[in-house]
Amino acid sequence: MALAERPRVGLAVLSVWWSLVVAGGIEMTASTAVRARLAQRYTPTETVLAQQTEDWRLSHVMSDDYREPDPGLLWQPVARPPYSRQRFRGPEVAVEKPAGTLRVICFGDSNTDGPLEGGAWPEPLGALLAGDAAHPIEVLNAGVTGYSSYQGAARARRDAPVYRPDLVLVSFGWNDAANAIGGDDAAFAAAAGLRDVSPTRVALRRLLFRYDAVLVAARLTMRPAPEPARASAAVTPRVTVDDYARHLTAMVRQARDSGARVAILTRPHRDGAAVLAATAGWRRHVPEYNARARRVAADLRVPLIDAQRHFDGRGEAFADESHLTRAGHQELARLVRDTLRREGVLP
Repeated sequence: MALAERPRVGLAVLSVWWSLVVAGGIEMTASTAVRARLAQRYTPTETVLAQQTEDWRLSHVMSDDYREPDPGLLWQPVARPPYSRQRFRGPEVAVEKPAGTLRVICFGDSNTDGPLEGGAWPEPLGALLAGDAAHPIEVLNAGVTGYSSYQGAARARRDAPVYRPDLVLVSFGWNDAANAIGGDDAAFAAAAGLRDVSPTRVALRRLLFRYDAVLVAARLTMRPAPEPARASAAVTPRVTVDDYARHLTAMVRQARDSGARVAILTRPHRDGAAVLAATAGWRRHVPEYNARARRVAADLRVPLIDAQRHFDGRGEAFADESHLTRAGHQELARLVRDTLRREGVLP
């Protein structure tokens, strides 16, 4: 009755209602077509594969259930378990560090992120430190599967000033050496259209891209990007050794600027350096990144936790070529604690 007495309001309500009905019908039709494989969703970045080449970046950006696109980091963890809304592996923490608490942030790749069931080395490290200390300890796991030092440095710039850690641990190198199709990480970020995007635009894009109707329409109307020349597809690392050193240096300086101590880990791998050096493909370069990490730690006079040297020849500690078993993670946690104690970083 009230709407009947106010025809303009009633007309507006009916218009909104019918718009929702039409939009819902379009979304249901698009979803049905996708499930029936009559239509495909658009993805902001299309996967391009080159023969005998590995590049998992596009998979992490668009196809990984536990990662989502990010304009500055390329991808980041989703804000749901096993990650917190703050994108750390584990429970929520107070943004402002509680008084008297020693806060540690671990930046790294999949070996720091760990398996879905948990247990990566930051977790037992937190238990070890909590058992030793007379004051509260927080260990934040900022490891992200697939990350290079390029992304680690970007996340450190974002998170270190916010969470104000007392100690920063840095472990990268395996993904830095990996093949890059169509350019290194910096070039990839620019080509993927993920950089220099306003927060409002990113939020709107993520909202719209939840709907199949939008994704199917985009697939039908957008032209695919040209495929890069295959001749140059396999020759570029995601991060060069020199850039890797610059990123590590930037992370050390960022930590110091935030009032934190910092330590660098070499990246462990199952096969020894000599074995990798004799391997065809990008893996033969991994030892070069560990060697540069040692040099950066020495030049900047920060503690080095030489995880690669510790696990050299210890194949039983690895679940595959580059990831530790649960027992291996526990051993790495002990190595981190003992090295930091010896270096005077921890009491």
